[in-house]
Amino acid sequence: MNYNILNGGLIVKVNNQLYLTNKNSLDTNFGCEGIPWFMNNDSNDIFYSDQKQNNGLYKWNIELQSESLILDKPCYGLILHNESLYYIDENNEQLYCYPKNGKKETKVVVEEINNFIIDNDYIYYATPEYIKRCDLSGRNIEKLYDGSVAMMVLIDEKLAFADKKNQNILTILDLNTLTLETITDISVSFINTDGQYLFCANSQNNNNIFRVNPQDGKSIRMCSEHTTHLHIIDGDLLFCVNNEWHKMSLFGGEAIKIRGTRI
Repeated sequence: MNYNILNGGLIVKVNNQLYLTNKNSLDTNFGCEGIPWFMNNDSNDIFYSDQKQNNGLYKWNIELQSESLILDKPCYGLILHNESLYYIDENNEQLYCYPKNGKKETKVVVEEINNFIIDNDYIYYATPEYIKRCDLSGRNIEKLYDGSVAMMVLIDEKLAFADKKNQNILTILDLNTLTLETITDISVSFINTDGQYLFCANSQNNNNIFRVNPQDGKSIRMCSEHTTHLHIIDGDLLFCVNNEWHKMSLFGGEAIKIRGTRI
């Protein structure tokens, strides 16, 4: 699962090349004149929502160095999954699916949602009142949690999220037992996972990055800077400090400012 999308989807890596949106100058390092976010890569194409063009759905072809419009409507939280693009329509805040080959879009979730993730054959989505789960067609809906959440990730059959009703405290829901655990010293501004640990920008500690073990709830501080937009790519944690991109190993160490286009 590409949880970088939850954090803006501002960086993708294709063939050892890093394509990024610069948070400082609001431009890119790959020739696109728009402001791409929610970037998903597929071979030589990058699909994204363009903030400079009404958040419409666009495609950038790496070989041709050209941009083309896919869908002229504001799309949020774009996720490429099984050859289709899933997104929230910003006009009605409902979830849609659009085949990447450009056929007809399909409404998947008919109620208002705040955010969503996809894992294998399931969509997990947050409404203003609940967390729910459905299949990729929008059927077989299950209610998992009563409450509004800001961001969520799935890790080892557990759903970790920022609980809006409780100051965005990190909360972990066991999907087998539906029991809850709260990590009260972590308030989530941004969250990501490598499949083993959770990485959170903690608003209780000036958005410092903490690594959390979801098995026992223990956490360690990874970075003492004020950080935003946590991305994970190839064993590295990438994030913004003062709107400039930095990276550090998932095992810790010094954060290094990203210069140029390769890492």
